[in-house]
Amino acid sequence: MTRPEPSAPALPRVTIRRDLDLPPGVVWPALVDPELLAGWLAETSIDDEMQVVLRRQDGTEIRGTITEFVEAEVLCVDSERGSVALRLKEHSGGLRGSWTALTVEAAASVASIETWNDALERLEQLLHGRPSDGQSDGQSVGRNDGPSARQNNGPSDSSEAATRASN
Repeated sequence: MTRPEPSAPALPRVTIRRDLDLPPGVVWPALVDPELLAGWLAETSIDDEMQVVLRRQDGTEIRGTITEFVEAEVLCVDSERGSVALRLKEHSGGLRGSWTALTVEAAASVASIETWNDALERLEQLLHGRPSDGQSDGQSVGRNDGPSARQNNGPSDSSEAATRASN
């Protein structure tokens, strides 16, 4: 009698939420435009067949495929390092009339919580007109000093980050 091969254990997932005081229509281009991605994540190219290549400053490349794309709502990419889902949800209120909850769900093998928090801090700086040096290597450039106070009707000028690791 042969025994079935045990399936590979599911990789742990990392979920990070960042509340941004901008509507999804302002946030979305920074998630899909290669020029803007270079300002907070990595040099990126996307072809017509939904293939993505991120080139880190150290020269390594991460190749993936866009598996879900819903304008201003969802971007999912599968790569050799695991999957990443970026989800935007619009909320009314806040300083500009609406704000966005950005949720990043990623296989723990893709990047650490600290790496994602650093990247999201650079994203927020870019969205507020304070871009990073544009030489992101996917590693730490800035630090998130922690959550800020949040108004009842939306985030303040600084975003509130809620981070949790889940399996």
